[in-house]
Amino acid sequence: MVCCCRLGKSHHAQFLTPCLVRIFREDRIGPPWSLTGGAIRRFTRCHADRRVRVATSYAGLYDSPMQAKLSTRILFLTLMAVVYVVTAWFFDWLGFAPAKDEIHYWPTTLRFAAEPLPSVELLRSYDEYSTPLPFMIFGWLESAFGAGLFAGRLFNALLSFGIACVFVLTARAETSRVLLSVVGAWSFPYLIGTSVYLYTDVLAVAGAFVGLVSIRRQHWILSAAAFVVAVSSRQYMVAVPIAIAVYRITQLLSGTESFRRRLQSALIDPTLLACAAGFLALLGWIVFFWGLTPPYSSSASEAFATPELNPQHGLYFLAVIGAYYVPLAWLLLDRGASKEPFGMKRALLASVLLLAVAFFIFPPLGNPDDYGIETMGFLDKFLRWVLGEHEALRLVVLWGAASLCFWRFRRWSLASALVWTHALLLMKAHIAWDKYAMICLLCLWYLQADAPATPSENTDSKKQSDRDSRSRGRQTMGSGVRPHRSKPVFVST
Repeated sequence: MVCCCRLGKSHHAQFLTPCLVRIFREDRIGPPWSLTGGAIRRFTRCHADRRVRVATSYAGLYDSPMQAKLSTRILFLTLMAVVYVVTAWFFDWLGFAPAKDEIHYWPTTLRFAAEPLPSVELLRSYDEYSTPLPFMIFGWLESAFGAGLFAGRLFNALLSFGIACVFVLTARAETSRVLLSVVGAWSFPYLIGTSVYLYTDVLAVAGAFVGLVSIRRQHWILSAAAFVVAVSSRQYMVAVPIAIAVYRITQLLSGTESFRRRLQSALIDPTLLACAAGFLALLGWIVFFWGLTPPYSSSASEAFATPELNPQHGLYFLAVIGAYYVPLAWLLLDRGASKEPFGMKRALLASVLLLAVAFFIFPPLGNPDDYGIETMGFLDKFLRWVLGEHEALRLVVLWGAASLCFWRFRRWSLASALVWTHALLLMKAHIAWDKYAMICLLCLWYLQADAPATPSENTDSKKQSDRDSRSRGRQTMGSGVRPHRSKPVFVST
């Protein structure tokens, strides 16, 4: 009775009218007296089915299970806020002296603070590797508040927590899977570590991440703007829109339509247009700089003077993904992996052997001597601390981690497109560093949180979903109601 009072008369009509149509349509070819027994039984059964269906569809409005899930996520974000506050307290409430890259970032910030609208001369002569948008924002903050390094550090900390809010509140998988993915993503030490410094990485990561989320929600203009922000903060962030575009192109080319129709679809595809904004932003900066960096900056020009590739940096990136992501993702989310057929095992074995040859020819031993820091990040430091001076053993461990990455992303998907695109583009990087994998790791964990496990990762859930779909099909075929068909979603993990 409570349900009927809430739904009202209009909702009674929703289930009463289709039932009457069905009764008289099915019994009109029989004798007149068949309406007395069979039709009444059909009406009773249809009435019960429709009442359950309508009550279920409105249960979310009154029982509010989504509100319970949202409150759980907000509580988790509150705990994350406490973590950020404790981190700020540990770093002297962000008031410590300039450290690490801040030593040369702060003078650049002061130059942009002196010119809130930077001149062409300033944009072509500031002495940094990355594109200028973060320094412009840090300069505006210094001009407005005069708080020194604190304002830029606070901006990065708040922006990093904003990334966590977007991650938790927009992911569409079960809440438990979302929270486990957040734990996996923020276990990467650089995600919080860079947020307490005046670094350019946080703004770049935020732009690329919002671009990915917006594309999955089909907010094309927002995604295009986010990609422009990301590339205008760090050049290598162009790997995210390129990876999405490559994956989208493979989707379009795999269709059954004619090549001309598929080409026309690609030219007007909003996903490709949004990704093109990021690529065109990088192209615009290259034309403006007449290169990847400002032409009159001494250190940047020396770093990018030679067009040679560094395959060892791409190999180290694969090792970072294999060490930070693959074991933890398997432990938290993917323990239902299916077995590979024998042919796939042989192909994987051959690929791993080729990877070993690549490590032998291009060993990631360390960064160049002129960089001043030999180690390549926390992973490299940990291996040097554990293994000492045994370079060969350290390379074997890195090769094993890269092999895990190769095995995990052996199938073509958006996640594998992100990994392989980053590995290729980072071959042009002047150094190898764990931090360069931050945006890729964040995107990988978000793809895990935004969708349930893929069929290859969880065969039991696939079988259960098949059984559920067959049972729904039997119910709807007998009830005169069309089964619901959802629209295809662009991305997959």
